[in-house]
Amino acid sequence: MTTKTTEIESIPQANCKTPSCACVSLRVHLAQSLSENRFEELLAMLKNHRGFVDELAFFTHSIHPVEPLAMLEPVLEMLTKRMQRAREEGYRAGLNFLSTLGHIDEYLHYGLKGGFTRMTGINGLQAEGSFCPNDTNYQMFLRRVFTRLANTKPDFIWTDDDVQMGGHMGGLPGKLPCFCANCVRLFNEANGTTHTRESLHIAFDEGSRDEKKKIRRAWILQNGISIHKLLSLVEETIHSIRPGIPLGRMQHNLFYEGYDLIGDVQALSGSGQVPVKFRPGGGGYPNPADIGRQTLAIGRHVGFIPDDVVDIQTEIEHWPYEPLSVNASITVLQTAAFIAAGSTGAAYNILKVHDEPFEEFEPMVRELTRGRPFYDLLVRTLDRRHPKGIFPGWNRFSMVGDNLAGGPWGEGGSNKAISENPLQIFGMGLPPAFTVDDANVTLLSGDLVLSLEQNDIERILAGGVYLDGTALTRLNELGFASLTGFTVDAWVEKNCAEIMSDHPLNGATVGRRRDCIQSFWPNPCAVLSGLDSGSQILARKIERSGVMPSFACMGAFENRLGGRVVVAGYSPWTYLQSKAKTIQIKKLFRWLSRDTLPGYVESFHNMLVWIRELGDGRMAAVLVNTSQDPATDVTLLLRTAASTATTTSMDMKETKLESVSSEGGYSGFVIPSMHPWQILLLMT
Repeated sequence: MTTKTTEIESIPQANCKTPSCACVSLRVHLAQSLSENRFEELLAMLKNHRGFVDELAFFTHSIHPVEPLAMLEPVLEMLTKRMQRAREEGYRAGLNFLSTLGHIDEYLHYGLKGGFTRMTGINGLQAEGSFCPNDTNYQMFLRRVFTRLANTKPDFIWTDDDVQMGGHMGGLPGKLPCFCANCVRLFNEANGTTHTRESLHIAFDEGSRDEKKKIRRAWILQNGISIHKLLSLVEETIHSIRPGIPLGRMQHNLFYEGYDLIGDVQALSGSGQVPVKFRPGGGGYPNPADIGRQTLAIGRHVGFIPDDVVDIQTEIEHWPYEPLSVNASITVLQTAAFIAAGSTGAAYNILKVHDEPFEEFEPMVRELTRGRPFYDLLVRTLDRRHPKGIFPGWNRFSMVGDNLAGGPWGEGGSNKAISENPLQIFGMGLPPAFTVDDANVTLLSGDLVLSLEQNDIERILAGGVYLDGTALTRLNELGFASLTGFTVDAWVEKNCAEIMSDHPLNGATVGRRRDCIQSFWPNPCAVLSGLDSGSQILARKIERSGVMPSFACMGAFENRLGGRVVVAGYSPWTYLQSKAKTIQIKKLFRWLSRDTLPGYVESFHNMLVWIRELGDGRMAAVLVNTSQDPATDVTLLLRTAASTATTTSMDMKETKLESVSSEGGYSGFVIPSMHPWQILLLMT
């Protein structure tokens, strides 16, 4: 290995319109924009950090319920002047319309009143500050509002993350909106049914699994249609006045709406020629421990966005904007890591809603400006190409599986299965994929299986799949036992440890133990039995101080479709961080993928990695050391014949590497050291 360090010059590009550089904006609160003097102070600070952002997105509200137009009028009049002033300074300038449907019930004495239908929960309770998008009177109100927005002549208009049917945090005493009489009528007309709100509540939770699945899926489809109609109303209103301006959609967890972002793009684009912007939410609050979870969520959001959308600005929010509670270096890391997960930029919401001195925020802005060349490099290099690797198994209708085996809808474990279960697997340096088409291996956990269609399950089982015991049970109940190779005979609640069997797939870890201490952290262990002569035992239950292994708790199977299955019945998602277990897991995932996994961190480190094929024979990997400790001799295996690679750090320093190994189609590259929470781009 040889290393050579050189300086690379990179100048942040402003006003970029393609993935050749990052798309970065600052969301500006009314406290910074209504006062001319205050706004000039903001522009002066930004002038000192030219290149920090390309766009200023002006908030229209300071509170979260829907506001009457009379309250918005003076604000929009002032923002028209501020946007023009921002353009004079070289920024694109537009509006961030905060409350289209309403977020939460606060300051209701300022909120919209009148004969409009409120968001109605499945229990009949109503929000006060959030409104139903299917109310024709409310639609007329929105047409007046968006007409007024368009007349401010913005360069773009964003809707916020209240444009969804669920998730109106605290503004809705009941769950799963909207069940107003009109929404129930629309559902009945579309599905040929005669339900009431009360009978829908029963139908979601009672009856056969197929019956519940069908009606839940139909309800999710209706939610998506309701949002598409709303977005079409927004598009028609704005583009009739300001043809061609981009419209932005902020998204959060949209499983309740079916994640039909293709339909969202069609609705917002109108003619199909107008660019659409997306802002994946949930990327704020810079706690380094959450980087893995946040990037998984961002990757999921982006995976549903059509590939021809190039402006994807991940939300980075510091609510409630206390400078001492946030960290500049972690915010810089977040921005880069979110780009690695699939976004093409960031939307910073970091200024307080009051008029504190800008000197409190300038250190953050300074560091984010320093990171801009690296963000641009990432976007130019990754160019909306998808990461390849291990797919967590979600689908547009994953929420259908919530408690489908029994229990109230909306309170099941699918969100945990999607957001938390894969974290330790990815945290050991195995690469995630965010669409089923990019999967080399698929993870299936819990009742998530029940949301899948039969042909989707067959497709997954014809590839590589890692299952927990509940997913195995559900697959077998659906008739796939001949493809899984195992059954769960019972569950054991305590006094289980795991010992790795004498099997070639365990390699050097044969005889090593793992104890997840069930008495402290309940985690039932599946008693597995093989159903085929090809069912192979990888681990057995053993007592903590015992010497005789007993029942099988982990196994591998190769089915008639050519698929490979690993069933992990003992703590499949947690307590995987011993060296022996990480060695076994990585070996198993390579086997599951038939050596098509694009790469992984072979060494024993806390590491996140995203890997892409660049289309010209090169590969790109982005790595983050997610430890508080320095990482030395980080070994990355890439599925490539390349013998050289280059790493680029956040400060744009380039280091040349030579491969240290070549085996089974993989070349090994050793990164001598990575600082805690450091991010690197590696390209062959």
